[in-house]
Amino acid sequence: MRKPSLLRWLIIACLCSTAFSQPSISSSRAEESDSPDPLVAEMLAQVQPEAVLANAGTLSGEWPAYVDNASYTITTRATNSSLPIQKATQYVYEHIQAQGLLPEFQVWSTTVYSGRNVVGTIPGTTHPDEIVLLTAHLDDAPWFGRAPGLDDNASGSVAVLLAADILSGYRFKRTLRFVFFTGEEQGLLGSKAYAAAARAMNENIVAVCNLDMIAWDLLEGPTLRLHTSGSAADLGIAGTFTDVVNTYNLNLAPVVEADGESASDHASFWSQGYPAILAIEDDRDDFNRYYHSSADRLKYVNLAYFSDFIRAGVGTAAELALPVGYAPGPYRARLGPPAVMRNGDPDETVIYSLQLMNTGSQADTYHLSIANATWITGFPAEVGPLAAGSSTQVTIAVSIPPGAAAGAADVAALVIISEGSAAQVDASELTTVVNWKILYLPLVRR
Repeated sequence: MRKPSLLRWLIIACLCSTAFSQPSISSSRAEESDSPDPLVAEMLAQVQPEAVLANAGTLSGEWPAYVDNASYTITTRATNSSLPIQKATQYVYEHIQAQGLLPEFQVWSTTVYSGRNVVGTIPGTTHPDEIVLLTAHLDDAPWFGRAPGLDDNASGSVAVLLAADILSGYRFKRTLRFVFFTGEEQGLLGSKAYAAAARAMNENIVAVCNLDMIAWDLLEGPTLRLHTSGSAADLGIAGTFTDVVNTYNLNLAPVVEADGESASDHASFWSQGYPAILAIEDDRDDFNRYYHSSADRLKYVNLAYFSDFIRAGVGTAAELALPVGYAPGPYRARLGPPAVMRNGDPDETVIYSLQLMNTGSQADTYHLSIANATWITGFPAEVGPLAAGSSTQVTIAVSIPPGAAAGAADVAALVIISEGSAAQVDASELTTVVNWKILYLPLVRR
């Protein structure tokens, strides 16, 4: 994200005079009732701090990613970084591909920059032409040298990744897309290309929820801001977000702003006449002091705030897309969460205990394989037969070698294949880090 504009009133005037009419968005279930939807509550419960940490540390280069069938540490995600941003976009592509989300790259270019966005899709069941977007920008700053970009914007990208992991297990009336933009730091380039292409194809995008900088809460407010253009459609999206926070008892305090703040990718959709909001931490009174620096790292996040913000994003996307039930398929498993993190000391054995559930209608046997792991000492190669609707615990042992340095990591890619369907039914990433103790904000105050 770029720093807030000092000319907001000019932006608002431009938005109010736009020639496009914004599509209306029908009420979500949360707007019709203040009682929780059991399906959505189940989705939010799957956002676990371990998965948040594992994904955030991977995208910000605290430990290696497993991408292109090998380990690679993402030291920067700057749009102009060549190989690193290529690896980062490939990592996201492979991650959402593992969840069966019809991934694709959207290549864009200008006279100075080029890049590619990553898109994953869950087709709608009854209203597939109505499209809901959950978005974040993957690129970061500074543009040269090491750029962890944890808060700006690995945080939003992690939210969209986890939403893709979780929501892939469900179906919705509307089409739901997870979009990761590049070129945001150079002037919203990737999102401008995406929104312009959507308008050219006359796509019916009914709502965009853009997540940018969602992990910093030094003052522990826990304030977040929902920036809108002030239109009824934008305020409807913000209302759904606020309803999710209230209905599912999340420890967040949303503040809805009708200020036309244009400093992130949602503004590209405004310019094409689509309704959109920016969901961001308190960018007015509690701005991240490590913004656009090499110190924007995992150790400075407020994990509880970050996790609840992700839950709010997951719930908002689900409510806007109108959930109807579980994804179809006679043989299916879910390993949750899709990414988990453990830490321990050298010469210690760490145990992962993951639940494997057959959510299909027939008994099935599952075959497990693990790639890239060097510290794993034992795991079951086969689980089952598992009766329909039943579950079991999968235990995986990791032995941290003696003398391992603090911060060293083992990142294992776990794949499960269904014997009944001969298809991949799930994929998870198991991250074991030596002596990782810093999970919350440091003891600093203004």
